[in-house]
Amino acid sequence: MTGSETITANQGPLTGIRVIDLTSVIFGPYATQTLGDMGADVIKVEPPEGDIMRTAYPARTPGMSGVYLNCNRNKRGVVLNLRDAAAKDALLELIKTADVFVHSMRPAAIRKLGFDYETVKAAKPDIVYASAWGFRSSGPYADRPAYDDVIQGISGTTDLARRRGGESPDFAPMVMADKVAGLHAVSGITMALFHRERTGEGQQIEIPMFETVTSFNFANTSPAPRSCRRSPRPAMCACSTPTVGRTGRRTASWSSCPTTTSRQKASSRQPAGPTLPRTSAFPRRARGRRMSTSTTASFPNWSRPGRRRSGPNS
Repeated sequence: MTGSETITANQGPLTGIRVIDLTSVIFGPYATQTLGDMGADVIKVEPPEGDIMRTAYPARTPGMSGVYLNCNRNKRGVVLNLRDAAAKDALLELIKTADVFVHSMRPAAIRKLGFDYETVKAAKPDIVYASAWGFRSSGPYADRPAYDDVIQGISGTTDLARRRGGESPDFAPMVMADKVAGLHAVSGITMALFHRERTGEGQQIEIPMFETVTSFNFANTSPAPRSCRRSPRPAMCACSTPTVGRTGRRTASWSSCPTTTSRQKASSRQPAGPTLPRTSAFPRRARGRRMSTSTTASFPNWSRPGRRRSGPNS
């Protein structure tokens, strides 16, 4: 690019909106990347070691994996060690210029860091404050970490493969929970901005992965036809649209083992409890069982080997 050339800004519907992005892995970055695609000025805040996704996948350039680049396009970046008081002051100054603040830390962690809603609101009263975390803040699992694998399991998503003819529960061949929750975050943030445009009021919103994905699955429940004899429970017929019901009853015998970091990989090799049927790995890939024609047509790559995992509150 020559000195006379200029970079044309993305003139989308969110042009003029500034987003402070304190998220990592896929859930939050996917949401803020979409806001950036729509014209928002997204400033990604990273610790000195960087987002874990920089090195979680193959990269042509060290620290710049393809997944990281794809989820963080159309963003500017700043490195701040938020353990330091000066870095916290710098972030507060950025927040004063922003319209949206998005983070993916658990409730206790963000409070300890000093960037809970009340603190941020004091710096910018009309801020749209979005929390992208694993479980709702008022629920019993509020401060537990969340991984895409875990959310797929406890939301009943993994059991859908079995109901469509698979031998056992199976993960969707993508980080489905992260991306579904990320799209809901985009929806929630833009609606909050619309509310602010009308009233001048900012607000706090939260997008919990578990509740979001469970609601997403329940939206297409469908009872089995009376004539179906394939299902032991009429509401869970493999011939009909995949449904979610009695979540956990079927998957209670299986164990989800997400291993994103070296520490998690080491701990996953330790016995986790009673001997599980056939294998402790969750889930076992279907073998020796032919899927129905309709299932194969609907999910041609469902049993493709390999799956991707994501990090905590990704």
